[in-house]
Amino acid sequence: MTATTTPRRLLLRDLVVADEIGDGGEGTVHDLVPTRGVPAGAVLKRYQRTVPPDRADQLDALVALRAQLRLGMAPYAWPEATVVDDGQLVGVLMPRAPSEFWVEVTLRSGGRQRRLREVQYLLFPAEKLARLGIAFPALPERLELLAALAAAVGRLHDLGLVYGDLSARNVLYATDGPIGVFLLDCDGIVEEGARYVVDSPDWTDPAGPEVAMPATDVHKLGLLAARVLAVNPTTRTLPGGGGTPAAIADVLTAALDPSPAARPDLIELQQALDRIAPGPAERAADLPRWALRPPTGELVLLSIPERQDEDRGRAGWGSRPRRFGRRAGGAGRGRS
Repeated sequence: MTATTTPRRLLLRDLVVADEIGDGGEGTVHDLVPTRGVPAGAVLKRYQRTVPPDRADQLDALVALRAQLRLGMAPYAWPEATVVDDGQLVGVLMPRAPSEFWVEVTLRSGGRQRRLREVQYLLFPAEKLARLGIAFPALPERLELLAALAAAVGRLHDLGLVYGDLSARNVLYATDGPIGVFLLDCDGIVEEGARYVVDSPDWTDPAGPEVAMPATDVHKLGLLAARVLAVNPTTRTLPGGGGTPAAIADVLTAALDPSPAARPDLIELQQALDRIAPGPAERAADLPRWALRPPTGELVLLSIPERQDEDRGRAGWGSRPRRFGRRAGGAGRGRS
């Protein structure tokens, strides 16, 4: 992972840590009170365990790379700064998910609580979502969301990066406006071939690779597609009986193959989803436009619609119907 920019580092004692808003296998996520050097909307992911030197170097490289790639508008919770305490790296500063990716759910007590709209909700049956007060996305919306996710992961592959920890809890979705996704836990993004690999339980690659490779992202995206189409949180096969559209059945079957060599390139999966996902054309004017600048693969923002606020802009970058990726700007398989 090439990054020449000096990474931002913050001291833990200078942060005003507020409520815990999430947790996972690696640590907890907390809101931060805006202070000098900490913008509004930033959150702290604090690690539970000591971060080894090679992992700290990888996180520093991600922070530096963010500045080079101009990722402020992209659909990723990309690390903005590393946080140190007594000389040890203990966490990372990340952007809070935009408002489109939150939802109020109805609790058993009858109260309401604001939560992240995780893709895991797409795996719940309609009656359970109804109890929670969440709309049940129909097949066209599910296909659009899968296409948006393929585009977001494809942008990383264009730059020689692997997302890695793709799961139903690490991807957020929006359906109230432009269909879009937002990727969490982007501190696990690594360069292709890196030995640091993150997995979530029940989302592992059966090939058990020791290094990060795009084929693992393809398999996990295929696995997510199978579960979203089947409305089943544990299946590892595509739904039959017409549950899988014929136009994408072959490419998704190949993505689920245990052998990485038999899996399609992500662009094949992305193109298949592009062809079948609706993506209303009238929404295109409301989304930001971007391109990859060859030969470096630098991500360049071309234009932002005047009517959008900052959050809507960030959501748009992970949205349908405008689809960029390997085809953008003729960059092909550009590397950073």
